[in-house]
Amino acid sequence: MNKVYSIITKKIIQELEKGEIPWEKTWTSSYPQNYISKKEYKGINLILLSLVPHKTPYWLTYKQVKDKGGYVKKGERGTQIIFWKQKIIKEVNEDGEEVIVESYPILRYYTVFNLDQTNLPIPTNEQRIFNPIKEAENILAGYTDKPTIEEQGNQPCYIPAEDKILIPTKTNFKTEQNYYSTLFHELVHSTGHEKRLNRKGITELNEFGGFEYSKEELIAELGACFLCNRVGIESKTHRNTVGYIQNWLQALKNDVTLIVRAGSKAQKAVDYIIKGR
Repeated sequence: MNKVYSIITKKIIQELEKGEIPWEKTWTSSYPQNYISKKEYKGINLILLSLVPHKTPYWLTYKQVKDKGGYVKKGERGTQIIFWKQKIIKEVNEDGEEVIVESYPILRYYTVFNLDQTNLPIPTNEQRIFNPIKEAENILAGYTDKPTIEEQGNQPCYIPAEDKILIPTKTNFKTEQNYYSTLFHELVHSTGHEKRLNRKGITELNEFGGFEYSKEELIAELGACFLCNRVGIESKTHRNTVGYIQNWLQALKNDVTLIVRAGSKAQKAVDYIIKGR
């Protein structure tokens, strides 16, 4: 059992060390679910499967793939999740009958594969149609030296070292507004790259929850809000968690000029995206 706990804990620690909060999703989509039973994964399994960069919410065991007449693609590695198995100990009593004398749960793990790691078909009736918002697409097109944008993974983020934005597939968002407001947040982050506005919150490594980290998040939130206002949509990046709010409140109490300065930097970021250098 300790081995299983160690495997799970190691994965969570790895995410936290990257500055990601594994149990906080910034986008909305179908819950990870078993391809055969359509039963949704819950608890720690929901978190573990949300960490894996795959495009579909469907998962299967190796045996389930084979039973459906398919195969796992060469080189693909599965994801370990857990389950509780009831251990039952029986004994024969004086009457010669088997009776349960002890029963307790045992933690076990097994391996599942995402549907896109197999050759099995993706259910077409599950695909949501994405309708681009023209004004938002115009802003995106006008950002002439924007970073690379790749649709993959489960956690939107900007990677300064690669000057790259990762964002879930468009159809994984419940609404177009959710998609664009999330993308705008990451676009504002990208303006802080040293080859653009050279903003300290991006160019220097900052620990999660630190002052510069919170300040950069505030800039990105405000910038996304400004861009959404220009497009005429509501800003919903789903980042207003208790942790972020507390960090911002503390930062604002420590520096009464912060909101004004963050607003100014956010406006500069928006101007850069729209007008360029």
